[in-house]
Amino acid sequence: MKRLILPILLLSSLHAMAQPNLTSANSLPTPGMSTTYNTTDIGTPGSGGANQTWNFATIPNNGNLTTDYITCSAAPDCGVMTGSNVVASSSGTYMYYQNSNSASSIRGMAAGGVVMNFTNPEDMMRFPMTYNTNYSDSFLVSYTSGVPFIRRGNVTVTADGYGTLILPTGTYNNVLRVHRVEEYRDETMGIVMFETVGDQYMWYQAGNHDVILSSVNLTINGTSATKVDVYTATPTSTNDVNMFETALTIFPNPASELVTVSFESRQGNNIGFTLNDLSGRVVAAKE
Repeated sequence: MKRLILPILLLSSLHAMAQPNLTSANSLPTPGMSTTYNTTDIGTPGSGGANQTWNFATIPNNGNLTTDYITCSAAPDCGVMTGSNVVASSSGTYMYYQNSNSASSIRGMAAGGVVMNFTNPEDMMRFPMTYNTNYSDSFLVSYTSGVPFIRRGNVTVTADGYGTLILPTGTYNNVLRVHRVEEYRDETMGIVMFETVGDQYMWYQAGNHDVILSSVNLTINGTSATKVDVYTATPTSTNDVNMFETALTIFPNPASELVTVSFESRQGNNIGFTLNDLSGRVVAAKE
């Protein structure tokens, strides 16, 4: 058993222990990775908030698709995707990303002979990302599809909930849900041809280097056009927290000055304790 005695002033941060803290190092894919997804329909994404349980245990498997992550130099059109260092390749579609410690940004995409270059990149995620993280970002895209087009848009991203995600492939603890809303216009010769709203929910778990579940709805010119839901076909690291969470004790409760946290691995493994505040900063640790 391990014990850690903390000043009572830190007690207000204890609830953050169960909150996910996503960084580029623990959540982004790297070249050489490959992820297989099952296509599905989750219905509605459920509520946001703290300590949620999103139960999609019975959603169907409507087929699968695979995304391979490669270096930019291994992908076509890399020369015009300034700054890209990771490319997601799936069924002839290429998404070009620039990943850094602070953000994952879209630099471009290519499919069916159409090459879209983000002259002002779009931040997919900013780090660190924890519950209630939110930001907005504008982006600008140029491409040719018969005639030259310009896409001007804005994305709003909010980490709107955390908790447990239940899928047919397993139960994922300490998951962060990220809500992403894109709004953009595609215009040519000054005429707006398409107005699109993309409403996407994504579930992430630190240590799983790709999205676990994604649900996106596209509305084009006011009409619902596409709904695409996918979930990971191969679970990894789904139950790390459960190894000891029922053996966690906080006492005395209530307390006035000091609080003791004790925890024990039911499997006899060596474990550590890290206490984070709401920004993700480590305020106490015990090995």
